[in-house]
Amino acid sequence: MNNEDEYEDLLAGLAMVNQLRGEVVEVCSDSRLVVGQVNEKFEARDELMQGYLIRVRQVRVHFKSFTLK
Repeated sequence: MNNEDEYEDLLAGLAMVNQLRGEVVEVCSDSRLVVGQVNEKFEARDELMQGYLIRVRQVRVHFKSFTLK
């Protein structure tokens, strides 16, 4: 549940930055799982997490620079 919330918050933040026409995104998260999955260090095994990961990957291509740590 916590990781779902982390993904939801990340997606909401990315949507806001995108709406404001931001080009460079640097996000800090306390979710090791979300950071690891987005940075391709961990595999998303759960279907729900895979869905969130796909959505983040679709959104991050709109930015010149994207960092999640």
